[in-house]
Amino acid sequence: MATVKQIFSQMRTTANSIASTYLGADITALPKDVRCGDAAELAISAVIVKALLDKGVLTAADLTNALNSGATDSWDQEPTNP
Repeated sequence: MATVKQIFSQMRTTANSIASTYLGADITALPKDVRCGDAAELAISAVIVKALLDKGVLTAADLTNALNSGATDSWDQEPTNP
């Protein structure tokens, strides 16, 4: 069973991929306080996802599919930064 830290890591990897690939942003170049705020939001989301996984509402495959979809399909129509 995945830990909150593992879920957080998967979500952070996906968020960084979306930011760089589709939005043209380098997350590592942001100020530390901004990165910390983003990480805190992801951590809260990871706790919620963990609870849903533990309750059987989501499966690990559901999570993986959602993250993969989020990193590819849903951003195809979004404009990139100029």
